[in-house]
Amino acid sequence: LLVARIARRITDDGAGFDLTLLQEGFDPSEHGFGLFSIKQQLQLYGGTLEINSVPKQGSAVTITLPRANNTESEKRISS
Repeated sequence: LLVARIARRITDDGAGFDLTLLQEGFDPSEHGFGLFSIKQQLQLYGGTLEINSVPKQGSAVTITLPRANNTESEKRISS
């Protein structure tokens, strides 16, 4: 089964950050819920959040979600 997906990539050349803060023992109660919450919400819909960042070199964030087919969308709208 092939599923169409929608992806959006956002990049900047800003301050960037150390990705190990997100990958190793991230505790949202100590660091806030921003990216953690976004990732959890996307997973509920079968999506993904990919973050690439290097301190002093900027960041790139890619969000991917499955695309609903027209039949599913039309059913939801008409009900």
